[in-house]
Amino acid sequence: MTDVVFNINHGDGNHATARTRNETLELHVDKENKEVRCTVYLDKNNPRCVQTYTDISTGLLDRMSFAFTIEEESYNEKEHCYYVRKIDKVYDV
Repeated sequence: MTDVVFNINHGDGNHATARTRNETLELHVDKENKEVRCTVYLDKNNPRCVQTYTDISTGLLDRMSFAFTIEEESYNEKEHCYYVRKIDKVYDV
């Protein structure tokens, strides 16, 4: 997780608003609760960042996803479910 981008919309029409490399994005892994939290420092002089803040604070954006590659996974035949056991690299959130 050395160079992860806080990206609005994966794929076409996306734009980065923060990044770990320039310390405007911090990722915090809580292994006990099996979750990842992030802190994003948005530039108030950047209109895209202001719009992102507005969209989040008004509830328009209320979910997030992660783009990553898997290093290790398993499959439970009884549940018909794949489990990610180890992540290789996180690209964006």
